[in-house]
Amino acid sequence: EDEYIQVTTGEGKLVQVRTSKFEEIMQAAQQVSSFATEMEGAYFDYIQPSCQALLPLLSASDEESYLCEEVRSVALSSWALLIKCARTGATERGLPPATLAGELLRESLKNCFALLDQTKDAENLAQTASGMAECIKNAGGGILRPEEITLMVGKIFAFMDQSLARTESGEKLKADHKKKNAVAGLADDDDDNEDEDQNEEEQLRRNFEEVLGSIMEVAPAEFLPCLPTCAERLRQWVSTQQHKVVG
Repeated sequence: EDEYIQVTTGEGKLVQVRTSKFEEIMQAAQQVSSFATEMEGAYFDYIQPSCQALLPLLSASDEESYLCEEVRSVALSSWALLIKCARTGATERGLPPATLAGELLRESLKNCFALLDQTKDAENLAQTASGMAECIKNAGGGILRPEEITLMVGKIFAFMDQSLARTESGEKLKADHKKKNAVAGLADDDDDNEDEDQNEEEQLRRNFEEVLGSIMEVAPAEFLPCLPTCAERLRQWVSTQQHKVVG
């Protein structure tokens, strides 16, 4: 008899997936990662079919790709390696290095932003943000256009604002909970869970910082128009003690 596990879809719903199916998909994503790591540019001819296989895992939008975040994280990491293979392989073949790498980067960013819009779970969001940063770094320079960068930076700041709002709300709930327990003479028993939530939000914001840093790294000139906004955000964040964003 088949065994089943519960996993979270891209829309945050819980569904059941056969354990064997889950393991098969995980192994396939890990194999792509291994091939891309070992072969680098020599994997160039296999990049597009590999991406076709990985794409449903990134979107998690149909019944065959209802996967947990662990699988999506591996798929996104593999995609980032394929972007690196695309750039390296194109250079070795005398092809424009940014063509295929640019296509793969934009596809990954589209799916990452869709995932970021679909969930408010800080741990899952942090994994997506980390994978996004790797995709950008591996794509290298000469790909992202100024208008794309401006749009991306604006979205990242919006996601960071949402995280900060969740942190502020969590701290308020924690304070209210402590006050009620103190009045009732009860011990606080949820501190560890609440602290874990806050730590996950802080890690998420640091991962979003990593995304911004990756953009600056590959496109410093194109990022220049965003510097005034970044400077203003930094002033706001460092003036607020509980908002630990800048490390």
